[in-house]
Amino acid sequence: MYAVVLSAIQKFFWNVLSSKDAASFGRLVAMYGAAVLVGPVVLALFQWAKERLALMWRRALTEHLLAAYFEDRRYYALSVNANEIDNPDQRIAEDVRNFTSRAVRFFTIAGVAFFDVIVFAVILYRVYAPLLYILLAYSAAGTVMIAFAGARLLPLNREQAVREANFRFGLVRVREATESVAFYAGEDAERSELQRRFASAFRNNLRLLALQRNVGFLSASFRYWAQLVPTVVVAPQYFAGSLRLGSISQVYFSFNHVLNSLGLFVAEFSALAEFGAGVRRLKGLADSLADRGDPGRRKILTELDKSDEAQSLRLTHLTVETPSAPPRVLVDNLSLHVPAGGRLVVVGRSGIGKSSLMRAVCGLWDSGSGAIERPSASNTLFLPQRPFLMLGSLRENVIYPSTRGDVTDADVEDALRRVNLGYLIHRDAGLDAPGETLTRRLSLGEQQRLAFARIVISRPKLVVLDESSSALDLDNEADMYRLIDEMGATCISVGNRPTLLEFHDQVLRIQGNGEWEVETPEKTRERLNKSLHS
Repeated sequence: MYAVVLSAIQKFFWNVLSSKDAASFGRLVAMYGAAVLVGPVVLALFQWAKERLALMWRRALTEHLLAAYFEDRRYYALSVNANEIDNPDQRIAEDVRNFTSRAVRFFTIAGVAFFDVIVFAVILYRVYAPLLYILLAYSAAGTVMIAFAGARLLPLNREQAVREANFRFGLVRVREATESVAFYAGEDAERSELQRRFASAFRNNLRLLALQRNVGFLSASFRYWAQLVPTVVVAPQYFAGSLRLGSISQVYFSFNHVLNSLGLFVAEFSALAEFGAGVRRLKGLADSLADRGDPGRRKILTELDKSDEAQSLRLTHLTVETPSAPPRVLVDNLSLHVPAGGRLVVVGRSGIGKSSLMRAVCGLWDSGSGAIERPSASNTLFLPQRPFLMLGSLRENVIYPSTRGDVTDADVEDALRRVNLGYLIHRDAGLDAPGETLTRRLSLGEQQRLAFARIVISRPKLVVLDESSSALDLDNEADMYRLIDEMGATCISVGNRPTLLEFHDQVLRIQGNGEWEVETPEKTRERLNKSLHS
């Protein structure tokens, strides 16, 4: 509407100049000045409203995707099937931001363009109809040419996003494993891998730039050649006296507005291709988060006893398979009962399926058949070999993953002392020490003991330990298992250290090809002694 007002003012302005009407000229200058004062305010508010709308939309979409990402541990399923969806973190953080900002931009541009086409096409038709027909044909031809020339932009933009994300992931991986890389003196290997990833993104970007250059040639030619059209078409009418100078000005103004509106696809083709690639990536993520797999496939039935007294673990005819195709049987038809307060250690060769069985027990894997009865998720705590340290403070890392609101600093300090980490209370920032520094400053043994401190805070009924004491000395290992005993929790351990046998009353030995055997710790010791002396 603002452009329509300016168009009318300009028409009268040039007519007044042509007729040398000084009195009317002063009035028109005042009107134009008022329009110029109001216009910037309106345009600034319009821009602010667009950006705020995009921000609000981004928040809503991000919250929706995060909810779906964590629902039923879909984030874990995506990590298991990494080939299905690459870099979900980038899609949620960057693709959502780009999608919302560009979608709002394109929507408002299209809305303004639609209004401009209707209003200024009518003006152009009333002033000189043949020029409107020529403009429609010119815009249609330009759109077809640009669409044909830039057809490869969409897949190239999508591929560029993937390669850039892979390069960034490689950099993050090095940052998180700086000490390991330094110990291995692996700088050359890491640099070579990062250079390979960057070279892949660089080559694709060169192809993308070359295509964008060609599209740019056509787009620029479309715009500049169009300026010649109204001049050639309207000039004879002006020379013949059938059009006044003000009408010529209005023709040019209206022509350019209609041209910009009809040529929107041409002008924004590269941006639309990049936007389309982002939309496809977001749709792929949304579809994967909504996918719950084949409802007809075999699944392990997990029954959670949510009562406060629930503490035992029962496996009934449990068969565990790998989730990837073709499935491989790791444990076949296992029936086992660990009573409340019982201790079971799972042993077997490396890679035979011990940790996979724990994934099934904790509900991460459901490929297979049979049933698992255990305490609820809030009463079960899993400690992996390499503990997860969150980005929060030392205090928050000790409390993690508990959501209790009544945990005091005294409780956290007591938990640290009980796992022989009391000295951390007075080191550096104490309980406020950031989690980013804990990963670098704490040894693996200290990180494992910090994970055991979580047992004191969470007070789970069932504790699952997957090589969780592998970096501990014998005294600290004994102290950690003594702590579990004091807490009265049922304990399932995975590990092949002979010292673990004294802390357990049952042994499950995974033998491979789905075979297994339950035996006493004494029988396991005898078997180990025979193998050592044979």
